[in-house]
Amino acid sequence: AWSHNSKPSRLSWFTDLVMATGGEDGSLNLSNSHTGQKLHSFGPFLSADQNTVATVNDVVISNNQSEFVAGAYSDGFVRVFDFKSRKLQTTFRN
Repeated sequence: AWSHNSKPSRLSWFTDLVMATGGEDGSLNLSNSHTGQKLHSFGPFLSADQNTVATVNDVVISNNQSEFVAGAYSDGFVRVFDFKSRKLQTTFRN
């Protein structure tokens, strides 16, 4: 039900019905919190060296309207996704 190729590493509630999980497989998934059905997946993303997958270290919801979800990745990047358009909006690096 988690829809990751490995165990989830982080969980955050997106709305009453949607949870966001980050996985060791490098994907950030949005799933129905009641059924576990995957609604959308972002990633995985290659690390800066392009040799490994960047794992998700944390998942953050950006505002009360639940428009954005951000993942902090092991390669030092934070990737911000738009829930409605399901697209990568911006990337930050430490």
